[in-house]
Amino acid sequence: MKKRIITLNILLLLVLPTWAQTMESDTIGHYHSGQISASWDRITRHKLVQDKTLYLQEKYANGNQACEYFRYSDSTFYYMEYYELPDTSDRYRWSFWGIKREGMVVISNQHSTDTIVTFNPETYEEHEFFDTLLLPVGKWQFYYPNGTNRAIGSYKHYLKEGEWLYYDAFQQPDSTIQYNKGVAENIVYNNVTGHKSLEATTCALQQFWLIHDRSAFGGLATNPEFKDYRFLYPTPGISGVGDIYQFRPGNELRFNQTKVVSTEHKKVDEGLSIIQKYDITQNLEGTWKLLNYHQLEIILDNQKVVYEIEYLCDGFMRWKIIP
Repeated sequence: MKKRIITLNILLLLVLPTWAQTMESDTIGHYHSGQISASWDRITRHKLVQDKTLYLQEKYANGNQACEYFRYSDSTFYYMEYYELPDTSDRYRWSFWGIKREGMVVISNQHSTDTIVTFNPETYEEHEFFDTLLLPVGKWQFYYPNGTNRAIGSYKHYLKEGEWLYYDAFQQPDSTIQYNKGVAENIVYNNVTGHKSLEATTCALQQFWLIHDRSAFGGLATNPEFKDYRFLYPTPGISGVGDIYQFRPGNELRFNQTKVVSTEHKKVDEGLSIIQKYDITQNLEGTWKLLNYHQLEIILDNQKVVYEIEYLCDGFMRWKIIP
């Protein structure tokens, strides 16, 4: 993170003289004599140039970094807000670790009577340590606590505009929303369950689904964080290695389990072809039923299990057992 800040500061120092002269302010003036008013016990760094804030850094009460402002023009800052309690596991310590959202903001002289407020691009909720609004402009990016993408889109006249792409916590595209002056005009759900429709889930579910047994491939273990989840992929029939579910009309369920019995390697024009032969080790029939648009009940071998379908599309499904 330190390297990124240094690089960005250098860039801003280079562009500052030009933009300060050519970009027009929106009649905000110097908004509090060129400074951003804040509770000073929250400020860890505050750099001024000619009585104007060049860089501002705040912290949470627990000492973690809260947000940063890098001056871009007379009224515009590049804004980065951080989670108070980000994911601290080593596998997520990368350049975007801890960032909650980032993008350009215009410092406005608007305020809510005597309430000290700051702008939240998602909820517009008020916080109690600024006396100005932060109005978003241009491209914005939002992150989950572990640093992965949550949403990407742009603002125009401080409102969401154009196409916004939203991701779930597993980095699957969840939905695409088209905005016009802040109003969602069209929503395309990548995740079928977003429709909240029993019919839509039923239609997407009725095919062959394969759960790979990763332990059959060199002892590869699934991520411990995902131990409660199962990841299923469509298959044209009883093929592949693992558990195969076929959800048939009339709530009929067929289940097959396969295992590899031999592996052959054969040279072909395209390169090396790997051929695996497998046997069906288990063949069961049962029933399936959707309790609602996202909960699936399966009965096999007189055992009933209920699954939460968290993600469902043409090429992928993710579920976990409901205790």
